[in-house]
Amino acid sequence: MEEAMRESSSPPTRGDMAWLEYCCEEALDAYSLYDALMWHKEIASELTRRIALVSEANWPTDIKTRTLFDLMHRRAIHSACIHHAEAALRRNENIKWKA
Repeated sequence: MEEAMRESSSPPTRGDMAWLEYCCEEALDAYSLYDALMWHKEIASELTRRIALVSEANWPTDIKTRTLFDLMHRRAIHSACIHHAEAALRRNENIKWKA
C-alpha cells in the first residue's frame, strides 16, 4: 500500500530529506549510462550541500566528525562512479546496460 502511494506521488523536492534516497533509487534504476551519470552527479551535489550544512551545524565534535566522514565517503564513491561513467562515454565503450 505504502509503495503504491509512493509511486503515484511526485518526487521529493530537492533538498528534502527524501531527495537523496530518491536520487539513489533513480541512479540504480537508470535506463542508460547517461541517466545514471546525471543521477550520480545529482547525488554528489546533494552530498556536497549536506556537507556544508553539517560543517556549519553546532553539533558535538564526535557526531559532527563522524557525520562529515560518512558524507564525504559517500560523495567519494559517487564521484568515482561519475569519473568511470564519463570515461566510458568518452571512449565510446559498448556497454551492456540492464541486461
